Amino acid sequence: MKKILIVSDTHGNIENFKKVIQLEKPDIKIHAGDFCVDINIIKNNFDFLVAGNNDFEGERVLKFQIFNFNFVLLHGDIFGYYSQNNVEEFKNTLFEYAIRNQADVLITGHTHIELVDYQDNILLLNPGSLVYPRNKNHICTYAILEVDENKIKSVEQSEIIKKFEDLI
Repeated sequence: MKKILIVSDTHGNIENFKKVIQLEKPDIKIHAGDFCVDINIIKNNFDFLVAGNNDFEGERVLKFQIFNFNFVLLHGDIFGYYSQNNVEEFKNTLFEYAIRNQADVLITGHTHIELVDYQDNILLLNPGSLVYPRNKNHICTYAILEVDENKIKSVEQSEIIKKFEDLI
């Protein structure tokens, strides 16, 4: 089994993602863009990464496999934002993109709002933001995904405020 840490929208805050890495001790680390620091810092701390709309270097879309699962990673700015009024339409757009790209797991960032949905054997995942949350409770979040060779075992959205108390 692999424990995968997924973060996005760290916007130059290296300290927050280093704390999360130290706390979670993941096997694989993924950054979904808007890191806003020298790309080498991100490459030294993450296994897979894409550039966001505020980054100047890096791939915009990355396809890779973990075990038997096809991952597609992109920042997600091409999809825009969503609100309470268009959540279902937004998710449908993401699912269509995942199907076109043969993704089992589609990871995005950009919205600063966490999202997890699973339909027709496709997992949509946005970890939210480690720095500037736009979710209802204004709490910074990241995601933990656990997979084995044949199955997605769990997905957890973690609130950074509660988790960081463990490090103090």
